[in-house]
Amino acid sequence: MKNEINAVLENMTTTTPEPEDYTGEDGLLYCGKCRKPKEAYFAPDKAAVFGRDRHPAECDCQRAAREEREAAFCAGSHVSASLSRPRGTGGRREAAQAP
Repeated sequence: MKNEINAVLENMTTTTPEPEDYTGEDGLLYCGKCRKPKEAYFAPDKAAVFGRDRHPAECDCQRAAREEREAAFCAGSHVSASLSRPRGTGGRREAAQAP
């Protein structure tokens, strides 16, 4: 179980570099497109907890792509379906009344 937890933590704290990415003078991975860091250092007291000194960070390119995905998701069918429910029912269907 401990190995599984370590594997998950390792996966969460590893940044996969793209071909155009580079390592800066500070030792962090930088985006080759927007030149912003794709990694950040943990605070010294947290580094000991995770066993690593850095963690992934969003560069401007990744942030723009995430915001675009979120906007597309919000514009998706789940939002329009919730807006098309009958007003005043809170989404509940009215019980059929006996004739």
